[in-house]
Amino acid sequence: MKKHLLSSILISTLIISAVGQTSTGFLSPSSTAAPNGWSNPANVFLSDDVYASVPHGAGCHCPWVSLSWNNGASYTSSILFGPYSTVDGSQIKGGTLDTLGHSWTDTEFSSTNFLLKIANPSMSYEQGYKNFNFNIPGGAIINGIEVKVEGHGDEGFTTEFIDLIQVNVHYTTIVGVNELASSKNHISVYPNPFSFETTLKSNYNLINATLTFYNSYGQQVKQIKNISEQTITINRDNLISGMYIMQLTQDNKIFATDKLVIVDN
Repeated sequence: MKKHLLSSILISTLIISAVGQTSTGFLSPSSTAAPNGWSNPANVFLSDDVYASVPHGAGCHCPWVSLSWNNGASYTSSILFGPYSTVDGSQIKGGTLDTLGHSWTDTEFSSTNFLLKIANPSMSYEQGYKNFNFNIPGGAIINGIEVKVEGHGDEGFTTEFIDLIQVNVHYTTIVGVNELASSKNHISVYPNPFSFETTLKSNYNLINATLTFYNSYGQQVKQIKNISEQTITINRDNLISGMYIMQLTQDNKIFATDKLVIVDN
């Protein structure tokens, strides 16, 4: 009994505290994608003073960028860059804890799903980019996204020149969660992701079990105690959108671990 209890404590510590926060670094696309409206769009892959260009028709060199998680079917709200001068300059928007209005999952950064669109709304010209090769680990929690655009305009505001587009994804990995979740396949949660409430079902009888939720920093944010039903409702309460680790314990042992995603409706 002491051996099993010690193992549970060690595993619990691993899940709660072994959190690795890192980023992909700023990566360039390697392919263009629809919509295609710029001249020489592949010139933005490298910062080499060779430019993609687009006609401009307003008094501000201010391109807009939006990101898609489903290959262009849906996009984040547009992000305004600029104003740029007639001298090449670089700007970064977003941040380490800014997901740009969308609760991302690791699979949404695959070459199949992720798409960046840059637009010049004054002339309705748009250009898509993809294949950033992020290589984000499976199950990672996405904390923030940064977008970098380098470019300039001409004095007459007739043409805009873009030299470089890059994206940096900040994410957290929690060591050991995937292995434990697969070996403790005792529960199911549906729907997941959810906005307001979801349902947890257990394959086994529970007696005075405890369900604990941890955020991406390993901090406990919610707990449900004295669970003795095989089916319970989980309410969002005051939790913000994002990914959480959900841990079910009984008799001082970890009964099951799973991931829970909350999204804004």
